[in-house]
Amino acid sequence: PCQAFTPNLAETYNKMKAAGKDFEIIFASSDSNQEQFDSYYAEMPWLAVPYSDRERKESLSRVFGITGIPSLVILSPDLSVVSANARGRIGGDPEGNEFPWGPRTLTNIDEDPSDANAIMDEMRAQGQKYIDSAASADSREFIFYYSNDTNGGVSSQIVTSFEDAPAGDGPMMILLDIPAGGKYYIHSEASVSAVKEIIDSYKAGSITLSQLQ
Repeated sequence: PCQAFTPNLAETYNKMKAAGKDFEIIFASSDSNQEQFDSYYAEMPWLAVPYSDRERKESLSRVFGITGIPSLVILSPDLSVVSANARGRIGGDPEGNEFPWGPRTLTNIDEDPSDANAIMDEMRAQGQKYIDSAASADSREFIFYYSNDTNGGVSSQIVTSFEDAPAGDGPMMILLDIPAGGKYYIHSEASVSAVKEIIDSYKAGSITLSQLQ
């Protein structure tokens, strides 16, 4: 996802600089090593936190609640947060006319407000984490699925087996514990941060599971 997002952001960045907008981007890398950082950063026209300063990068991730990449946080001159997740605004405003991409006074009702792409990216990242940590594909602690159709063959059967499924067609996140006899947990507010929060809460035993009917 980063490789697809960065060229678009660079194009918008250059247009905004040419238009005289007063701002700067600072890249904080999640690359695995200095070589990867050097190769990736060579494509970028903005500033960067030195790769060797991992403590600063991790501190920034904690402060701004970064759980998935790429992320774009917008700060005001006094360093207050204007937008904690401006990534989705780039595609709809490539000229930067709505910069600094704070809360909208008027929003297109047909736009997806759930930042579905970022959520999917975080699910992919978590899925890869559990693939990498498992002895085999069949022994993964968590397996991730998605559906964009509640009338799908399998997804419709799952949803209709919930006693407490939220009303409406909005996105939801579901944890299924099949080995525990078909128990589940529904999180009705889908978000990037919720992906890891649900996993961590399940591991800590702090969420209540219901029984599939």
